[in-house]
Amino acid sequence: MLNTSALFLGVVLTGTLVASATQAQHLQEVGVAGSFNVNQTWAKQRTLTLGSSTLYTDTDRARDDDTGNRASLYARVGLGKGSFFVQPEVAYTSVLGNQYTLEFPRGYFSYAHRIRRLEVAALAGYHLTDKFYLVAGPVLAVNKREKTVLNGLESWQPAYTSLETSPEHVQLLGQLGMGVRLWRFDVGARYEHSLTPYTKHLRFDNQTYAYQQSTNQYILSVGFLLFDKNLPWKK
Repeated sequence: MLNTSALFLGVVLTGTLVASATQAQHLQEVGVAGSFNVNQTWAKQRTLTLGSSTLYTDTDRARDDDTGNRASLYARVGLGKGSFFVQPEVAYTSVLGNQYTLEFPRGYFSYAHRIRRLEVAALAGYHLTDKFYLVAGPVLAVNKREKTVLNGLESWQPAYTSLETSPEHVQLLGQLGMGVRLWRFDVGARYEHSLTPYTKHLRFDNQTYAYQQSTNQYILSVGFLLFDKNLPWKK
Protein backbone atom coordinates (compact mmCIF):
# COMPACT_ATOMS: atom_id res chain seq x y z
CA MET A 1 0.00 0.00 0.00
CA LEU A 2 1.44 3.37 -0.99
CA ASN A 3 2.40 5.61 1.92
CA THR A 4 2.23 9.38 2.36
CA SER A 5 5.44 9.86 0.37
CA ALA A 6 3.91 8.01 -2.57
CA LEU A 7 0.83 10.23 -2.41
CA PHE A 8 3.00 13.35 -2.35
CA LEU A 9 5.01 12.18 -5.34
CA GLY A 10 1.84 11.32 -7.19
CA VAL A 11 0.47 14.82 -6.63
CA VAL A 12 3.74 16.37 -7.80
CA LEU A 13 3.83 14.23 -10.93
CA THR A 14 0.16 14.87 -11.74
CA GLY A 15 0.63 18.60 -11.33
CA THR A 16 3.68 18.51 -13.53
CA LEU A 17 1.90 16.60 -16.30
CA VAL A 18 -1.03 19.03 -16.22
CA ALA A 19 1.33 21.98 -16.31
CA SER A 20 3.37 20.53 -19.15
CA ALA A 21 0.21 20.03 -21.20
CA THR A 22 -0.83 23.68 -20.84
CA GLN A 23 2.51 25.50 -20.98
CA ALA A 24 5.17 25.95 -23.61
CA GLN A 25 8.09 23.62 -23.07
CA HIS A 26 11.74 24.30 -23.81
CA LEU A 27 14.81 22.13 -23.43
CA GLN A 28 17.15 23.66 -20.87
CA GLU A 29 19.91 21.10 -20.36
CA VAL A 30 21.05 17.59 -21.20
CA GLY A 31 23.65 15.83 -19.09
CA VAL A 32 25.24 12.63 -17.87
CA ALA A 33 25.88 11.89 -14.19
CA GLY A 34 27.61 9.43 -11.93
CA SER A 35 26.97 8.95 -8.23
CA PHE A 36 28.22 7.42 -5.01
CA ASN A 37 25.36 5.66 -3.21
CA VAL A 38 24.96 4.61 0.42
CA ASN A 39 22.27 1.94 0.65
CA GLN A 40 20.26 0.21 3.36
CA THR A 41 18.10 -2.87 2.91
CA TRP A 42 15.48 -3.76 5.53
CA ALA A 43 13.88 -7.20 5.89
CA LYS A 44 10.54 -7.56 7.68
CA GLN A 45 11.19 -11.19 8.64
CA ARG A 46 13.98 -11.65 11.22
CA THR A 47 14.44 -15.35 10.46
CA LEU A 48 13.56 -17.53 7.51
CA THR A 49 13.90 -21.32 7.62
CA LEU A 50 14.58 -22.93 4.25
CA GLY A 51 14.97 -26.67 4.61
CA SER A 52 18.10 -27.32 6.68
CA SER A 53 19.28 -23.70 6.29
CA THR A 54 18.18 -20.65 8.29
CA LEU A 55 18.51 -17.03 7.18
CA TYR A 56 18.99 -14.41 9.93
CA THR A 57 18.35 -10.82 8.81
CA ASP A 58 19.14 -9.00 12.10
CA THR A 59 22.76 -10.03 12.69
CA ASP A 60 24.39 -7.00 11.00
CA ARG A 61 23.97 -4.04 13.35
CA ALA A 62 25.77 -1.61 11.02
CA ARG A 63 23.32 0.63 9.16
CA ASP A 64 23.67 2.73 6.00
CA ASP A 65 27.13 1.34 5.24
CA ASP A 66 26.50 -0.54 1.98
CA THR A 67 27.76 1.33 -1.05
CA GLY A 68 27.44 1.36 -4.82
CA ASN A 69 27.08 3.59 -7.85
CA ARG A 70 24.53 4.98 -10.31
CA ALA A 71 25.05 6.22 -13.87
CA SER A 72 22.38 8.29 -15.60
CA LEU A 73 21.43 10.32 -18.66
CA TYR A 74 18.96 13.13 -18.08
CA ALA A 75 17.25 16.10 -19.70
CA ARG A 76 15.80 19.20 -18.03
CA VAL A 77 12.76 20.71 -19.74
CA GLY A 78 11.42 24.07 -18.62
CA LEU A 79 7.67 24.73 -18.36
CA GLY A 80 6.59 28.10 -19.65
CA LYS A 81 8.52 31.13 -18.40
CA GLY A 82 8.44 30.11 -14.73
CA SER A 83 10.80 28.19 -12.48
CA PHE A 84 9.21 24.76 -12.85
CA PHE A 85 10.71 21.99 -14.97
CA VAL A 86 10.48 18.27 -15.61
CA GLN A 87 13.50 16.00 -15.61
CA PRO A 88 13.22 12.57 -17.27
CA GLU A 89 16.12 10.22 -16.56
CA VAL A 90 17.34 6.79 -17.56
CA ALA A 91 19.84 5.17 -15.22
CA TYR A 92 21.63 2.03 -14.11
CA THR A 93 22.27 1.31 -10.41
CA SER A 94 24.54 -1.30 -8.84
CA VAL A 95 24.69 -1.32 -5.04
CA LEU A 96 25.22 -3.82 -2.23
CA GLY A 97 22.35 -4.79 0.05
CA ASN A 98 22.53 -5.41 3.79
CA GLN A 99 24.46 -8.48 4.97
CA TYR A 100 22.46 -11.36 6.43
CA THR A 101 23.70 -14.63 7.93
CA LEU A 102 22.83 -17.94 6.26
CA GLU A 103 23.33 -20.82 8.70
CA PHE A 104 23.44 -24.45 7.58
CA PRO A 105 24.30 -27.73 9.39
CA ARG A 106 28.05 -27.51 8.72
CA GLY A 107 28.59 -23.76 9.24
CA TYR A 108 27.43 -20.33 8.18
CA PHE A 109 28.37 -17.43 5.91
CA SER A 110 27.30 -13.85 5.18
CA TYR A 111 24.88 -13.26 2.33
CA ALA A 112 23.75 -10.01 0.69
CA HIS A 113 21.72 -9.19 -2.40
CA ARG A 114 23.65 -7.29 -5.05
CA ILE A 115 21.03 -4.85 -6.31
CA ARG A 116 21.36 -4.25 -10.04
CA ARG A 117 18.60 -2.44 -11.90
CA LEU A 118 17.63 -0.28 -14.87
CA GLU A 119 15.64 2.82 -13.97
CA VAL A 120 13.34 5.33 -15.63
CA ALA A 121 12.62 8.44 -13.56
CA ALA A 122 9.95 11.13 -14.06
CA LEU A 123 11.09 13.95 -11.79
CA ALA A 124 9.56 17.37 -11.28
CA GLY A 125 11.72 20.30 -10.23
CA TYR A 126 11.77 23.93 -9.18
CA HIS A 127 14.57 26.47 -9.65
CA LEU A 128 15.17 28.31 -6.37
CA THR A 129 17.73 30.48 -8.19
CA ASP A 130 19.51 30.25 -11.53
CA LYS A 131 21.89 27.70 -9.98
CA PHE A 132 20.01 25.98 -7.13
CA TYR A 133 17.03 23.67 -7.64
CA LEU A 134 14.82 21.03 -5.97
CA VAL A 135 13.62 17.75 -7.55
CA ALA A 136 11.18 15.01 -6.56
CA GLY A 137 9.37 12.22 -8.29
CA PRO A 138 8.83 8.51 -8.90
CA VAL A 139 11.34 6.04 -10.32
CA LEU A 140 10.35 2.82 -12.07
CA ALA A 141 13.06 0.16 -11.61
CA VAL A 142 13.56 -3.16 -13.37
CA ASN A 143 15.59 -5.39 -11.06
CA LYS A 144 18.00 -7.99 -12.35
CA ARG A 145 17.50 -11.47 -10.95
CA GLU A 146 20.73 -13.40 -10.60
CA LYS A 147 20.96 -16.79 -12.30
CA THR A 148 23.38 -18.69 -10.10
CA VAL A 149 24.38 -22.14 -11.27
CA LEU A 150 25.69 -24.36 -8.45
CA ASN A 151 26.89 -27.86 -9.26
CA GLY A 152 27.73 -29.00 -5.73
CA LEU A 153 25.56 -30.89 -3.27
CA GLU A 154 25.99 -28.65 -0.21
CA SER A 155 22.83 -28.23 1.88
CA TRP A 156 22.91 -24.41 1.63
CA GLN A 157 22.92 -24.23 -2.17
CA PRO A 158 19.15 -24.55 -2.80
CA ALA A 159 18.47 -21.81 -0.22
CA TYR A 160 21.13 -19.57 -1.81
CA THR A 161 19.62 -20.03 -5.26
CA SER A 162 16.14 -19.14 -3.95
CA LEU A 163 17.46 -15.95 -2.35
CA GLU A 164 19.24 -14.90 -5.54
CA THR A 165 16.07 -15.22 -7.63
CA SER A 166 13.71 -13.55 -5.12
CA PRO A 167 13.86 -9.82 -6.16
CA GLU A 168 10.72 -8.39 -7.71
CA HIS A 169 11.11 -7.83 -11.43
CA VAL A 170 9.54 -4.34 -11.28
CA GLN A 171 9.74 -1.95 -8.34
CA LEU A 172 8.54 1.61 -7.68
CA LEU A 173 10.85 4.06 -5.87
CA GLY A 174 10.62 7.72 -4.86
CA GLN A 175 13.37 10.35 -4.88
CA LEU A 176 13.65 13.78 -3.25
CA GLY A 177 16.71 16.02 -3.50
CA MET A 178 18.42 19.25 -4.39
CA GLY A 179 21.25 20.33 -6.64
CA VAL A 180 23.45 23.17 -7.78
CA ARG A 181 24.92 23.92 -11.19
CA LEU A 182 28.58 24.97 -11.24
CA TRP A 183 29.80 25.89 -14.73
CA ARG A 184 29.35 22.69 -16.78
CA PHE A 185 28.92 20.55 -13.65
CA ASP A 186 25.72 19.63 -11.85
CA VAL A 187 26.22 18.53 -8.22
CA GLY A 188 23.31 16.97 -6.37
CA ALA A 189 22.18 15.08 -3.27
CA ARG A 190 19.07 12.90 -3.11
CA TYR A 191 17.25 10.57 -0.77
CA GLU A 192 15.53 7.53 -2.28
CA HIS A 193 13.04 5.16 -0.66
CA SER A 194 11.25 2.12 -2.03
CA LEU A 195 7.50 2.60 -2.43
CA THR A 196 6.99 -1.07 -3.26
CA PRO A 197 9.08 -3.95 -1.82
CA TYR A 198 12.38 -5.07 -3.31
CA THR A 199 11.39 -8.66 -2.46
CA LYS A 200 7.94 -9.92 -1.40
CA HIS A 201 8.47 -13.67 -1.19
CA LEU A 202 10.65 -16.49 -2.46
CA ARG A 203 10.11 -20.00 -3.74
CA PHE A 204 11.86 -22.90 -2.04
CA ASP A 205 11.13 -26.61 -2.41
CA ASN A 206 7.84 -25.85 -4.21
CA GLN A 207 6.61 -23.63 -1.38
CA THR A 208 6.23 -19.85 -1.13
CA TYR A 209 7.71 -18.00 1.87
CA ALA A 210 7.08 -14.39 2.87
CA TYR A 211 10.31 -12.41 2.43
CA GLN A 212 9.64 -8.67 2.32
CA GLN A 213 12.47 -6.17 1.95
CA SER A 214 12.47 -2.40 1.49
CA THR A 215 15.41 -0.18 0.57
CA ASN A 216 16.57 3.39 0.97
CA GLN A 217 19.56 5.21 -0.46
CA TYR A 218 21.51 8.43 -0.09
CA ILE A 219 22.77 9.49 -3.51
CA LEU A 220 25.60 11.99 -4.05
CA SER A 221 25.98 12.75 -7.75
CA VAL A 222 28.14 14.79 -10.09
CA GLY A 223 26.77 15.52 -13.55
CA PHE A 224 28.36 16.96 -16.67
CA LEU A 225 26.26 19.09 -19.02
CA LEU A 226 26.41 18.05 -22.65
CA PHE A 227 24.00 20.81 -23.62
CA ASP A 228 22.91 24.05 -21.96
CA LYS A 229 20.68 26.53 -23.75
CA ASN A 230 22.48 29.39 -22.00
CA LEU A 231 25.94 28.05 -22.91
CA PRO A 232 27.53 29.66 -19.81
CA TRP A 233 30.99 28.17 -20.52
CA LYS A 234 31.17 30.11 -23.81
CA LYS A 235 30.44 33.50 -22.28
